[in-house]
Amino acid sequence: MKRIGITGGIGAGKSIITDYLQKRCHCKILQADILAWELEDKGGPCYGKLISLLGDGILSEDGRIDKKIMGAMTFMDPRMTAKVNAIVHPVVKEAAEQEALKAQQEGYEYFFFEAALMFESGCDEILDEVWYIYAPKKERIKRLMKDRGYSRGKALSIMSRQLDYRAFAKKADRIIRNDADVEEVYRQIDKLLT
Repeated sequence: MKRIGITGGIGAGKSIITDYLQKRCHCKILQADILAWELEDKGGPCYGKLISLLGDGILSEDGRIDKKIMGAMTFMDPRMTAKVNAIVHPVVKEAAEQEALKAQQEGYEYFFFEAALMFESGCDEILDEVWYIYAPKKERIKRLMKDRGYSRGKALSIMSRQLDYRAFAKKADRIIRNDADVEEVYRQIDKLLT
């Protein structure tokens, strides 16, 4: 079984890639964001540590961590973001490794792990290769404004905290350009899978 990471900046179109991969091959796809939410939920290994770090003000009425509140507390504070990442990233990496082993035992041909913070979290270390999904900044902003309702300022603010094209391209094993029609994107993936 081959382990492949899917990464790229916000709005690059990672979900278009993973949706196609799900149809195209016998694979298990794991998304870092969803995995992290599970690990941060009540009873998860990150739950108590995040409350100790940020206080119980991050909890909603049902006792779960409120992602919006936690995001607001950490988004503009790089030091606090680093502390949260130091709690979450190692646990996500370990859980992803366990999921990859499970996928192998279940007979999957591929294990895809989608993560925006692939290199920052060290998750690339548990994979055979990493595919970087590239889309021009202007296109990404347009997508975020249309699909997620973000303001241009919010899109730019998020993008400014992520790796730029050169950093992604330098570390990734393959680059998929998602700046043309979707059929061209599919052709690139098909070529990588042969």
